[in-house]
Amino acid sequence: LKYRYQRDKSKTEIDYPLAELIELLLQWRRLVINRLYHSGDLAMLQTEFKTAEAAYEKAAALLPAQIRPRLKLAICFQEQKKAFEAEKIITLCRTQGIKTPMDLMLAADYYALAGDDTRAERYLLMAVDSDPGDLEFKTRLCLFYRVAGKLEKAAAYLKKLIAEYPENTGFKMMLADFYLAIEDMAGAEKLLDQLAQASRDAPGYHLLMGKFWLFKGGYSHAESYLKTALDKDYGLVSAHYLLGVAYFAGGQSKLAETAFLRALMLAPDHVESIFAMAALIYKREDYGLADQFA
Repeated sequence: LKYRYQRDKSKTEIDYPLAELIELLLQWRRLVINRLYHSGDLAMLQTEFKTAEAAYEKAAALLPAQIRPRLKLAICFQEQKKAFEAEKIITLCRTQGIKTPMDLMLAADYYALAGDDTRAERYLLMAVDSDPGDLEFKTRLCLFYRVAGKLEKAAAYLKKLIAEYPENTGFKMMLADFYLAIEDMAGAEKLLDQLAQASRDAPGYHLLMGKFWLFKGGYSHAESYLKTALDKDYGLVSAHYLLGVAYFAGGQSKLAETAFLRALMLAPDHVESIFAMAALIYKREDYGLADQFA
């Protein structure tokens, strides 16, 4: 308000209608809540759960009629293995009614974290149905199927999406990746051939081609594609890891170790690279160091 008075010296507090004052206060309240969400979400990414918990509790106090801050708080408790507190909050949220697409997505995240894939899938499908035009929700459903190990279901859903959005190369790359995961090499090759022209500048395409040639045993081809992927995006952790696998399979242990270590420098918790390093070190009979990695 002070800023607005300074902009127009001719007006005083009395000149401002009550409605405008209320709107300004509501804008301030929304700003505070968004900052609390941002603070909590950032703390969650940094695994500072107590900080996140405090931010979400403040947001819940400012929004007593809304369930979003409580859903975020439930997820925070679930991350801390506080199952009783988390279940108490999520039960309250279900009683109030989880309706908006974003709230449905948060509920799905909660149940996926809790290991209840059935409910997680149900809420994801409700989120997709509530906003059919949102491709992010559809992508999240595909990724859920992948993480839950429902690869064939994911492939069937992606085929449906590709029929609906034939120009979407992202869905085609996801389907090619799922085909590789279930070792459907013919299906993967067909899609990768379709993507060759439209996606040749995309790091993800070269990553998939590298993975494809690894499955085929063409390690030199795999190396070439994976190096190109890293030239386009050095931060692709999986490309460093797969390049290490290609080197290792081709008998180049030193180069493999370097690639795995680069992956771990970018993502210290990358499980595949940790176990690959353990296997590599075990092979050279440094058992103590191998056990540390394992």
